[in-house]
Amino acid sequence: MPLQLAPGLHRVDFDPLVHGFAFPNAFVDTLVTLPGGATISTAGRCGGMAALALDHFHAGLPAPRWGSALWAPSRVPPDGHWLSEAIRDRQLDSFRVGSALKFLTWSLQGDGPTWVLPGITRRTEQDELPRLAALLRAGVPVVLGLVVARDLRSVAQNHQVVAYGYEYDIVAGRTTILLHDPNSPGREVTLVGHDDRPGWVASNGRVWRGSSCTTTCGTNRPP
Repeated sequence: MPLQLAPGLHRVDFDPLVHGFAFPNAFVDTLVTLPGGATISTAGRCGGMAALALDHFHAGLPAPRWGSALWAPSRVPPDGHWLSEAIRDRQLDSFRVGSALKFLTWSLQGDGPTWVLPGITRRTEQDELPRLAALLRAGVPVVLGLVVARDLRSVAQNHQVVAYGYEYDIVAGRTTILLHDPNSPGREVTLVGHDDRPGWVASNGRVWRGSSCTTTCGTNRPP
């Protein structure tokens, strides 16, 4: 079904070079240790980095611009450093809200509809994108949850970014979302989807199944 978005470019005055961090999302956190010693780990602290970047945006302050070279060889502040702990705290905040459940429930759903569920593609297009567009037109950048997992074992591959703009080409049936991705510090990343086919292609190399707006302790604030 074609999206009902306002055509044209709509963006918030969020800047990855100002509000994002200069080091990549190279953190590793073990969430669960399974019987036998196997572990489930997060692929970084993307939710914490995204939420803290928005904290700086809402405060009108630049994020600390310490680059990865300062933290060699890990490339990120070590555990115990105040910035590392602040990012960890915001990461935990991102798991404490109801919208975080979508990372689990969407990972268990297919792309297309079934007789019970509408599927990830339809939920993204009909529910989440209009909500995202309304927030961005109101001047509110959003933590956006990106889903790629298809089972609980790979749920840690899901991701969180900051969406700060979108452009809808009504003729081409194409939506482009402007992102700050903690995995690609200091540059704009685009996420492109089409009305007539599933999947969202990120300019930094990943194809995502769908996306949802995430409310993380005050990051989605009214203008």
